[in-house]
Amino acid sequence: MHLDLNYAEGSLSKCDEPLCCEEKFGPGKTADDTAGYWGSYGCDIPLRTLDAGVNSMASHDLDFVLWNGDSPPHDLWNQTETT
Repeated sequence: MHLDLNYAEGSLSKCDEPLCCEEKFGPGKTADDTAGYWGSYGCDIPLRTLDAGVNSMASHDLDFVLWNGDSPPHDLWNQTETT
């Protein structure tokens, strides 16, 4: 569930960095390289996608949920012990 709080719909989704889909990369040039509303392949997801997924799970009568882990964002260079 890699979350990107800086995700920007319409931004460039394919760039020369390990993680794209943020305003600092500028707008996408074609439909194929433009970050979508719910997310884009190769990018971490926007908060709205996480919220929608959790809300969808809450609306079902589930006995349990398997969480495979691997949740931290891919931008490890921006992480500290406090964030």
